[in-house]
Amino acid sequence: MTTTTLRDLLIDSRDGEWGESQAGAGRVRMRVIRGTDFPDVRQGDFQGVPLRYLEQRHAIRKRLQFNDILLETAGGTADRPTGRTALVTRRVLDGLGEDVTCASFARFIRIDPDKAEPAFVFWLLQHHYAARNLLQFHLQHTGVARFQFTTFADTFVLRLPDRDQQQRVASILAAYDDLIEVNRRRIALLEEMARRLFDEWFVRMRFPGREADATVGAANGPLPEGWEWRSLPEVCVQPNGIQTGPFGSQLHQADYVDEGVPVVMPMNMIGFRIAKDKIAYISEQKANELVRHRMVIGDVAYGRRGDIGRRAYISSRENGWFCGTGCLRLRPDPTRIGSRYFFDALGHPTTLGAIRARAQGATMPNLSAGAMSGVPVLVPPPALQGTYDDIAGHWAELSASLVASNTNLSAQRDLLLPRLMSGELALTAAERELEDAA
Repeated sequence: MTTTTLRDLLIDSRDGEWGESQAGAGRVRMRVIRGTDFPDVRQGDFQGVPLRYLEQRHAIRKRLQFNDILLETAGGTADRPTGRTALVTRRVLDGLGEDVTCASFARFIRIDPDKAEPAFVFWLLQHHYAARNLLQFHLQHTGVARFQFTTFADTFVLRLPDRDQQQRVASILAAYDDLIEVNRRRIALLEEMARRLFDEWFVRMRFPGREADATVGAANGPLPEGWEWRSLPEVCVQPNGIQTGPFGSQLHQADYVDEGVPVVMPMNMIGFRIAKDKIAYISEQKANELVRHRMVIGDVAYGRRGDIGRRAYISSRENGWFCGTGCLRLRPDPTRIGSRYFFDALGHPTTLGAIRARAQGATMPNLSAGAMSGVPVLVPPPALQGTYDDIAGHWAELSASLVASNTNLSAQRDLLLPRLMSGELALTAAERELEDAA
């Protein structure tokens, strides 16, 4: 084991560049990775990385290379301090192209491969960040928080094992990220299949047996015989099929606890599912006092503030969870509409357009239960709904299983990280754990 500083390992390190929003003479088109993009980029999701235009001299000096480490140097918060990192892998360069840099609130770190394995240094920095060892370099001004990079690079001691161990540790941890990426791609494929099936059957009207159906007139255009547009309340249970989350007078800050019944807020709904990592909780007793806000299988949690259209299906995993302030709880009537079909029908262009048109507020769009009363929902025959529910429901379960698998893989990797860096866990044992996880 040798000790060194980051400064002694560097070939180069430069602040990022934000560039301009418009093309111009002498400007180079580049993707710019911000600190907020680090988690998505690590998982192979590059859709949110913005496109900017940099002066050629900046583009040449700050173009990222394979195995560069990105460090967030500004903009952190008390619960997410500066010092986060991301590694520029082959997957990142393939996904974003060769013309990519980091934003001005970050910098790249280029490790001399003759002195250390760049990927190992990345994982070592990840370890120190997770252990909050880098918090001493997080300086909170009255405005934007800053990471004291110069002091960190010159003084913070890094302990490096021999080269073989560096390579093996980096390989083991990267393999977990690779497994997560494979699952993420499978999830994206399943979701795209479901989206295309819905679009084909219920928007383009190319459903099984379509050739034999006559069409009838309808307010939103001709429909196949047996199909109809119904209002949202008509396809929901009565009463309280459309229920607004509790008001502030019913649920106070003091009611939130460390463990208990998860409370679903709009911020927790990401990609049409509920992300549990930042979810709040209330006690079982409090949830039962406000029992009409508890959700059951087949319900839909629908964000009524901000990004209108954000929603999540309540499966057996979320049964009994609580519909929080800022959401609507929609409960379909199973005698009128299938629950999986109902969830996807809320994204039909006509239905989604009607919902967005009813949202009030220019700065923060807001929906009320009353505003949803006239929203049209397309209702096809029960048999076709059932067929769709069977197919799309199966794909949704596969997708949910893969999401759960990724959660477990992330947790396993994060538990391994400190044990590998400290030497507590032998590499052969870690490699066996990886084989079991794969």
